[in-house]
Amino acid sequence: LMLIGHQLLFLVLLGLILVRALGAGLERANLIMIPALIVMLVGIAVYGIIAGDAKAALAYLFRPDFSAITPAVLQAAIGQGFFSVGVGAAMLVTYGAYVDDKIDLGRAAISIGLADTAIALLAGFCIFAIVFGQALDPAQGPGLVFTTLPLAFAQLPGGTLLALVFFILVFFAALTSGLSLAEAVIRWAENALRLTRTTATIWVLGALFLVGLATVFSFNIWADVRLGTTGLVAEKSLFDLKDYLTTAVLLPLGGLGIILFAAWGLPKDMLRPALGSSRLLFAVWLWLARLVVPAGILWIFWANL
Repeated sequence: LMLIGHQLLFLVLLGLILVRALGAGLERANLIMIPALIVMLVGIAVYGIIAGDAKAALAYLFRPDFSAITPAVLQAAIGQGFFSVGVGAAMLVTYGAYVDDKIDLGRAAISIGLADTAIALLAGFCIFAIVFGQALDPAQGPGLVFTTLPLAFAQLPGGTLLALVFFILVFFAALTSGLSLAEAVIRWAENALRLTRTTATIWVLGALFLVGLATVFSFNIWADVRLGTTGLVAEKSLFDLKDYLTTAVLLPLGGLGIILFAAWGLPKDMLRPALGSSRLLFAVWLWLARLVVPAGILWIFWANL
């Protein structure tokens, strides 16, 4: 019941923001939350330098270990990168639909990529400085945030307040992501199904709530439910199956469709102005988009299957 309540509370908060017009809802929320997120990250980084092990964190993040690079590791890294890019692309569909025609998309894309990488590195430093400062294991994957870090915070002076700030930061990151992802579906429902903004928001978030119940129940009453014992569904819980279908099938196929449509379906005289005035940048992008990127996506798709 607690998990269902938290999920419902999160979706209601999304709805209260998204039911309003873009400028009063999504845009205003991001104007507040994104700067707040960055300020909190910087604050935690400073705390990590003072109370954590900054040297070990920097070595862990930036010291290369080429012996650890194997085909499996390379595939996993590219798959993780594709997941991040896929989720980010879905968000950019939302923001790109409202961008001013005068914006140079090529330069904006480079700026966004650099800013995203810088914030990711800052977040990594924050986490690992604290983890290494308390001599905890950094190789916990997604569980690092919810298992290892609370233990680290508990051992730090002022750790309770720091943990509160950190998890507010995590919540802001999830909320801003949820806002932009839900906005795209709600806008589609408005236009395609001719629904009012309020009705579209209720229907979309209601559907998300029902789909999310499979994840909630996968960790309790449906923990032993399996759809099969062989093939792609072998020994996968409902949550594992959702995660697998999303990362291994839907994201690669969606990415492949988008890049093929953009590179081969749209006319060049439409693409070149949208991507900026640099002929060299456009030529490099077109070559990558038509040949290299589709081949890479197909490789990831086949390897995952």
